[in-house]
Amino acid sequence: MRIVWFHLSYNLPLLVCFPQGYLDHIIQPHSTFNPATYAGLLKDKRAVVVATAGGPTLNGPMDATIPYMKQALGFIGVQDVAVVAVNGTASPAAADAIAAGIIEAKSAVGIVGAAEAPAGADSAEAPVAAP
Repeated sequence: MRIVWFHLSYNLPLLVCFPQGYLDHIIQPHSTFNPATYAGLLKDKRAVVVATAGGPTLNGPMDATIPYMKQALGFIGVQDVAVVAVNGTASPAAADAIAAGIIEAKSAVGIVGAAEAPAGADSAEAPVAAP
């Protein structure tokens, strides 16, 4: 089973409210953790967290997203967590940062041809996903 989650973190209320509401649907007693022991039931599973930020905050002292997701995934038993952190999506070099993040994310999930740049990544017409 694959779970895909797209998270917009433009400001603190979205960072706190949206992920919590989503995780409330994922973190369920008897499905993803044992309520008697609080042991995670998703052992031997792998997760990829793709996080974006307009500035240089990810993997730094002000990063709340990556530790939050690792903690939530760890609670349900997922210990193998790959992180793709894309900083600078609000900078003039945003297209390059996003293209590099797409390649890294594809590689993290094992998509064949991940080392190749996405089609149109170098042009101004390339589709750019919201961070």
